[in-house]
Amino acid sequence: MVTNSSRYPLLIDPQGQGQNWIQNKYSESIDPSRCITTLSHPKFKDLFLKFCMEEGKTLIIEGIENEVDPMLDPVLEKQIQTRGKNMFIDVGGSQFDFSNQFQMFMTCRLPNPSFSPELSAKTTIIDFTVTQKGLEQQLLGRVLSKEQKSLEDSLNTLLADVNFNKKDLQRLEKNLLERLTQSKGNLLDDTELMDVLNLTKTQSKDVQIKLIDAEVKTKEINEKREQYRPVAIRGSALYFCIIDMSLISWMYNSSLEQYLKLFDESIDQSEKEQQPSKRVERIIKYLTYHVYKYINRGLFERDKVTYILMICFKIMITAEKITNSDVNIFLKGGASLDAKSERSRPFTFISDKQWLNVLALSRHHFGSDPLAFFRDLPDSIQRNEA
Repeated sequence: MVTNSSRYPLLIDPQGQGQNWIQNKYSESIDPSRCITTLSHPKFKDLFLKFCMEEGKTLIIEGIENEVDPMLDPVLEKQIQTRGKNMFIDVGGSQFDFSNQFQMFMTCRLPNPSFSPELSAKTTIIDFTVTQKGLEQQLLGRVLSKEQKSLEDSLNTLLADVNFNKKDLQRLEKNLLERLTQSKGNLLDDTELMDVLNLTKTQSKDVQIKLIDAEVKTKEINEKREQYRPVAIRGSALYFCIIDMSLISWMYNSSLEQYLKLFDESIDQSEKEQQPSKRVERIIKYLTYHVYKYINRGLFERDKVTYILMICFKIMITAEKITNSDVNIFLKGGASLDAKSERSRPFTFISDKQWLNVLALSRHHFGSDPLAFFRDLPDSIQRNEA
């Protein structure tokens, strides 16, 4: 039996970005009608799995949850058997020919799945969940591709050149090391080795100059790109507001693909300006209202104020005008305090709940303020009953 230590990937992919990346990267080996399926499909084994394994195609299995069908274990464990020059795997009592070109990816749309220990041990789990900072970078590239396409193209070309030059430098160093290890006798007498050494030194110096030049150009391009970052920051914050709404009700769930369309529409439809700073302001203003209006119309009336409040909080937290603890004091007040262990309310017309709110507010540090702004509030109330 032939075994392979590398395991098939299992993607945590709530927004579908991972699957899109796989389909783009392996587009030549993916036939959508015969390579993308679910474990529950009635012809999963005899059509999809058999075709992909025998033809060396890329199989994508969608909708994985906590466990997979034990029938798939021989494939996950790569229990490859050989008969002469042929390789095969026994799957559920059927022998399927196995091609070395075969690849398999499994995707899970759940944001926080609980995979069984067995499944975790048999696969390589990759989390493709979008983070606020990661989405910000993605949106920055997206807005620049529309507003400053030449700038973004220049950066991509420059990064590709840097990557090529770094690989070239590694190749030169590797080549020199091989010659040194193969050389016998006095190194100074080996004229061929000296020629290689001199050539490597010259080429290495040229590559280093190119890398330094690329670093300067990259810095210049990034300075221009940064003018559009506020759009990406606002766009990312708004998306995670929408994601948080799904915690109120699952029916408010929205896809990243859908949001990206709203983002693109906002760039295309917002008022044009020559000056980048004013153009950024126009896009942000249009984007914020466009996203709010689109999502708001699908909410129950009782959740609309909550949605507005969430947008305000998210924008202010992202801009570092307030902190998460500021939001917590607004939402929870003194609910986290134990009434029995706190000093009693000074007046009967103040309820216990109100007094605990006063005490919590008096201990809260707003933003990065080292002192609690309302620290004297309880004593002030106590001294001024009227």
